[in-house]
Amino acid sequence: MTAPVSIEASWGLCFPCLRSASLFDQSLFMRKTSSKKSVPSEHAGTEDWSLFDAEASYADSIVRTAARDIEGAVNALESSLRSKPDYAPAILSLGSVEYQRGKAAKGKRLFLSLVDLDHDDIVDIVDMAGSFLIDQSNYRHGLDLYRAAARRFPDVAVFQSGLACCAGHMDQHSEAVEASEKALQIEPGNPEFTSDLGWSLIQAGRLVEAEKLLQRAVQIDASSEIAQNNLKLCRDRMAGQKKTIAGERLPMKQPEILCPDFPEWPNRWKGVEEDEAYGQALLDLIRPFVSHLIAEGMTDKTIRSHIDNLFLLGGEIIRDVSTFDEYKISAERKLSEAVGPHGGPSCRHLYSGSQVRSFDATCRKLHKFLRA
Repeated sequence: MTAPVSIEASWGLCFPCLRSASLFDQSLFMRKTSSKKSVPSEHAGTEDWSLFDAEASYADSIVRTAARDIEGAVNALESSLRSKPDYAPAILSLGSVEYQRGKAAKGKRLFLSLVDLDHDDIVDIVDMAGSFLIDQSNYRHGLDLYRAAARRFPDVAVFQSGLACCAGHMDQHSEAVEASEKALQIEPGNPEFTSDLGWSLIQAGRLVEAEKLLQRAVQIDASSEIAQNNLKLCRDRMAGQKKTIAGERLPMKQPEILCPDFPEWPNRWKGVEEDEAYGQALLDLIRPFVSHLIAEGMTDKTIRSHIDNLFLLGGEIIRDVSTFDEYKISAERKLSEAVGPHGGPSCRHLYSGSQVRSFDATCRKLHKFLRA
């Protein structure tokens, strides 16, 4: 495989904010963090001027990114940190850039450094970093970040929730359950955390407990589709277990059992409206392959690894189609061209040799399946 794509090719993802990367959100965050400040007076100390310079450079990075001057935006972020090395918003933004440049170790160091800062909005900022890693499917680094954050801030529920999410994806189900329980203890009655604990229990195979929690989540918030879907999934698995005990053949798993958000991939891949329909066509082609993997009798952990790689593959295809306005090319053709006997396309979200090898292995299997 070739080296990861340049940051210029993914300029829209440079700066994370909350659960998605948005330049507009970054500018709002800039106003929020600087609204309490004013231009230092002539009698101001060095620290005041350092903060002012850092904020000014950070604001400049927003303007340059909006103009697609990515090199200038990165230089502005680096200038911000030269003025004030502990300026959290710039650390957050530059850390995300380093990940997308393929410099995961540097990005990780920047993100982990956030945990030790005393910025007014540090909880939000660290959670933004964690959310960025989750969106990039980098659960290993996300787990390290949320573990560090939970140690320093043991009473912050979102850190326990993020830890549970990443631990679950890494098949650390006992740790995921423990973190989900702590999040709910911190905020009792929170429907989202109640549902999250139910999901962690499903992953751990504790279905009876999961059903009770998910019933409670639905009672708290009847409009929560996630809680409803998780409850249905839990009951389906319980019914499957009963059939197995009775000596009946267990129906083959569906992709949604191993990846509940599988049907939502087209929306997660979407950058513009046209992407969603194309993404749905792509998903319809990927689904039979996932069913094939399940039928082969692979372990759930192995199948989930393939599923994660397929999500990344779909994202790269959609980005390529959107960038070059190739919507008239069929999804079947794009998928077939993207994979081959040597693996898959360059992927900007792979941070180690083992991840690249895993991704290529999935693409080779898909290529063989499509040619069968």
